[in-house]
Amino acid sequence: MEDEVKFTVFDKDVLRSDIVGAAILKVGALCTAEAKKRWLNLYHQGKETGDLLIESMLITLDKD
Repeated sequence: MEDEVKFTVFDKDVLRSDIVGAAILKVGALCTAEAKKRWLNLYHQGKETGDLLIESMLITLDKD
């Protein structure tokens, strides 16, 4: 089973923040050498509640 990342989005209210929705993405989909934008569908309580735009790129660090 491949590791996953969960994105959870909340609104910002004066008294409290409510969940807008969440999306799950496999880590492998984030590991690209070039910057990649993608839209994720957000879901809450089994219903689609919106979209989230993310951009990811894999950066490797040299070990000196």
